[in-house]
Amino acid sequence: MFGASTKSTKNDVEHIKNDDERMAKFTLLWHTVEAFLGEEWLPSYDTGLEIYGKTVINRFGSCDDANTSGGIGLYIGPSVFDHSCDPNAQVVYDGRKLLLREIKDIDCDTADGVRIAYIDLLKLQKERAAELKNKYYFDCDCSRCAAEKVTSYLTEKSPALTRQVSSLWSELKLAESPSWEAYMKFLEAAERFIAANGLPENDIAQEDARKLATYCSVRGRMFEFAVTHLKARVQIYRKCYGQFHPVYSNLLFNLASALRQSGRDEGALKYFKEASNSVAVSHGKEHPRYQMLAEVVLRCTVEMAARNHGIPDLEKWAQSC
Repeated sequence: MFGASTKSTKNDVEHIKNDDERMAKFTLLWHTVEAFLGEEWLPSYDTGLEIYGKTVINRFGSCDDANTSGGIGLYIGPSVFDHSCDPNAQVVYDGRKLLLREIKDIDCDTADGVRIAYIDLLKLQKERAAELKNKYYFDCDCSRCAAEKVTSYLTEKSPALTRQVSSLWSELKLAESPSWEAYMKFLEAAERFIAANGLPENDIAQEDARKLATYCSVRGRMFEFAVTHLKARVQIYRKCYGQFHPVYSNLLFNLASALRQSGRDEGALKYFKEASNSVAVSHGKEHPRYQMLAEVVLRCTVEMAARNHGIPDLEKWAQSC
């Protein structure tokens, strides 16, 4: 499958040559490097194009513990793994170190049986197919894509409704340093959209509206609203990402945090534990992300036990001893 190896093939270069957008970027990059280093320090044009192709096809988007993108990197070993929208392994990071973690049973003796996801999995099948074709130049024939030709994980009742939510997001992004009133305005707009259209939770427009409502609730510190919208997203995230994906565990963590901010510690502890169990598999128990969650679970457990024994503020009680 193209894009799964750093080995050079003629097809790799041909795909790049036929991609106007990437050729424009390569040409700009080539002339920029030439201006800085001088022509005598450059490889041949064809070699430069081959190197560029390897970089854009095999690069990984590095993420922090909360799965927030922090740049890109080229990791030679992991570049051999093929893509699946239903992967049995995944890439996580510990600083700049890339870790490959098994998330399903893998019964194979070579790298050929290991599959990772190259793209975000919370997308319609047609969108995933288009992204893989445009970025990596192959048609995906994985088990999930085949299954979604019969029953889709995500649906879209109306592209117009999807665009309606996208326009709300765009309007919010144009606002500089939004006030509490602005967040409340967009939260109400998202909730009106949800109430008016009656879409299922696996509709992409519904998910985008829930995400907008969540974002505004958290930014505006309206955590009871955040709890409602985060809870509504749990099942579709588990379905699309799987129970051991960093995005899924991060959603659980955010839900637990919102519950805790709302004073609902018992519910918070439940979801902190679920997030911790997910991260134990996705990252490993030595990873800082897991260790942070283990500390949070312990703290919540101790604080709840203290309150049950008539100690409302554990820190003040400890200082008085």
